[in-house]
Amino acid sequence: MKKRSYRIRIGRGNVFLVSLSMAVCLLNTAKVFATESENVVAVQSVQQSNVVKGQVVDENGEPIIGANVLVKGTSIGVSSDLNGRFSLSAGSQKVTLLVSYVGYITQKVDVENNRPVRIVLL
Repeated sequence: MKKRSYRIRIGRGNVFLVSLSMAVCLLNTAKVFATESENVVAVQSVQQSNVVKGQVVDENGEPIIGANVLVKGTSIGVSSDLNGRFSLSAGSQKVTLLVSYVGYITQKVDVENNRPVRIVLL
């Protein structure tokens, strides 16, 4: 989880709500926490990300080097390393991965709760 803190100087009243709303839009974060002390508001954002890790192997259990791993419906993707392993940041707790490599059938894999996955390409 990445944390960032921002200090915004504002007056009291409706301006606080507008500034906080703007901070949420600009930071594109899942949660924003704010505390008010005199006329200084501290906004702390917490960016939540789901890291998906796994390995891509063939039917014999041999790692596939350079397999394409893509989060369905996004432009988030990586290639597997020399051991067939990959790691990528996905936006939500439940994602669908599309895994492909030349000469193999593309696999569609549902992943939940950051569990490591072992994907076998046929």
